[in-house]
Amino acid sequence: MQTRHHLRIDNADAPRLRELTRKGWLAQRSQPLPGMFGGRVYAPDRAALQDQTAIHDERLRMGHLSLTAELHRLPLTEHRLLIAGSKNYEQFENQDVLANGLLAPMSLLQRRAWVTDLVTTTRQGRQPTVTDLPAEPGSWLRAETRLVDLDGLWFVSLAFEMPRPPRSQGGCVLGIDVGLSPLAVAAGVNTVLSTAPLHLLTGAGLRALERQIAGLRPGMQHEVERRYERLISGAARQALEVFTDQIIARASAVSVEKLTLSGFESDFVERSRERAVADWLQSWLPQRLYAAGIPLRRVAPHHTSLRCHRCGLPGQRLRDRFSCRACGSLNAHENAAHNIRRRGWGGRRWAR
Repeated sequence: MQTRHHLRIDNADAPRLRELTRKGWLAQRSQPLPGMFGGRVYAPDRAALQDQTAIHDERLRMGHLSLTAELHRLPLTEHRLLIAGSKNYEQFENQDVLANGLLAPMSLLQRRAWVTDLVTTTRQGRQPTVTDLPAEPGSWLRAETRLVDLDGLWFVSLAFEMPRPPRSQGGCVLGIDVGLSPLAVAAGVNTVLSTAPLHLLTGAGLRALERQIAGLRPGMQHEVERRYERLISGAARQALEVFTDQIIARASAVSVEKLTLSGFESDFVERSRERAVADWLQSWLPQRLYAAGIPLRRVAPHHTSLRCHRCGLPGQRLRDRFSCRACGSLNAHENAAHNIRRRGWGGRRWAR
């Protein structure tokens, strides 16, 4: 199957891209791109498409053109294919190890060692990637790279050839509620799935980070802080990747809320987690479900967290608990997921 992901390009590159459209180096195409609504689509020069490589998680080169783009927002599998298809890709040492560290509880000593590793490897800078991991099945389709001008905002659209997941053999209908902690919960009849929790720096861990970067120059302090945000995003993406496999293995149909980016911004504190969940809900999940033959419906989000899925009465939600005067105290995430499931598929006998 082919997947496609649209990644923001830094605004500073926009004047150069407009100049290349005037010179004809970027040729406009009447090519609809899945998941990209509107905008003008451009194909770079053919030779540049072939001479295309990712320098690191924020830099893509096509021939003489170098772009700053959010390559780190790719799903894990596609990101590995991008690295495999790039020469001398650079990244910070222990990147995967540090991201994995946020998926498991750590003692105070382990947390301090984690912070030291973060600061030390960030100060060393990005290094050419040397990996002994087995090759991922699939490939980065360089010839399919496109640039999109959407009302003055530019995106690079990258395509990948991926192994098609096994088609769903049935299962139950699932509704999915997204949030902050956990990132997502799926609920169906006799089925509840949840993303793995993230274990972020708090208290002593944050103080240890502040002490270690206090003596660094401001630019390096900012680099360490930005990398920490990227590691949170990486850990969230790992959790969502596992969660997606669990959904595909169990779902016959799925419903999710129809959320906008402004909706995410009102509910999320850390932008790194917000972006990971937004990307997953809007792009990765629909493409994975489609390839597996699992239908997806998006439903209105209004009041899915404020009514009891058992009796339909309004109730009160406080953090992770929902209180119903008739049914008592329920898990708020599971309750919302059940309401989303019924709003999408509840009219069908097999979805109840």
